[in-house]
Amino acid sequence: MGLANFSSFLLGGMPLCHGAGGLAAHYRFGARSAGSNLIIGTIFVGLALFLGFQAMKLFQLLPMAVLGVLLIFAGAELGRCILDIQDRKDLFVILSILAITLTTDLAAGFLTGLVLAILLRSRHFRV
Repeated sequence: MGLANFSSFLLGGMPLCHGAGGLAAHYRFGARSAGSNLIIGTIFVGLALFLGFQAMKLFQLLPMAVLGVLLIFAGAELGRCILDIQDRKDLFVILSILAITLTTDLAAGFLTGLVLAILLRSRHFRV
């Protein structure tokens, strides 16, 4: 997954794994170095070693609403990348992907964006 994300980056893409949202949430809430990953990793390994399956009961104490808010912040952090978009064609593709994904599913949004990006790169279509 790391190699896929790195390759995607070289082609102008964004991180696509579940971990990208977690990283964005960590960054949003103040994590600015690799040390933060070591700290949370140590906490999780410690919980697993000392509490085992009982650690899940600890996580179940968190209300789902808290997790939803964290997800909103992570999505907002990842979504900030569109602030750098200057080209109308690129913005049109992004907004089209968003609309299709929210109304249908992620695969349809991806395919729509792919087709739109290819069509708009040719000189026959304009936005």
